Amino acid sequence: METMLKAIRVGNRAYATKLWIKFEELKENPENVKMEEFKAIEYAVTQKKKIIHDLNEKMKEVLHEDYIEKEITESDEYMFNLDSKLRQIRKLKQTIKSSNNTSNFKEKSTMNANAECYIPTSNAINTNTSAVYTLNTRERIPSEENPTGNQSRNFTGSPPPNHSRICTYSRQL
Repeated sequence: METMLKAIRVGNRAYATKLWIKFEELKENPENVKMEEFKAIEYAVTQKKKIIHDLNEKMKEVLHEDYIEKEITESDEYMFNLDSKLRQIRKLKQTIKSSNNTSNFKEKSTMNANAECYIPTSNAINTNTSAVYTLNTRERIPSEENPTGNQSRNFTGSPPPNHSRICTYSRQL
């Protein structure tokens, strides 16, 4: 039983090593890699970690007590290294994910950093001035107190804006 468990564990460790090699290859050129590949490697390494952990526990049960200390030391060291590699995979995956989000934001932006200042045209000025001017004049408005509208009311509002203002936007290079 002991030799069979060791053989199974050796096979699982070998596959975990292959996954790590695959990760190292992808890490060399991350901009050409799809996020799904990193997720698949992370998932597979996580599953192998669980399997190897279970095999380590079974090995402790069947080993002779003279070999248990050595087995615990070796298996814990391997699991520590596997955890470290799994953290590296997750860290790179997160880095790529955040850089993809940033690049997607940049691609979707329609803002022009070099755009000229907006200066309203004369049609817009006349329309807006007329609306404001109407609020500042005396008009006859019927009401309950004055049903004929013979008395006038003074509407106070802001004066028409000064549209001769020059754009003060300055570009910073």
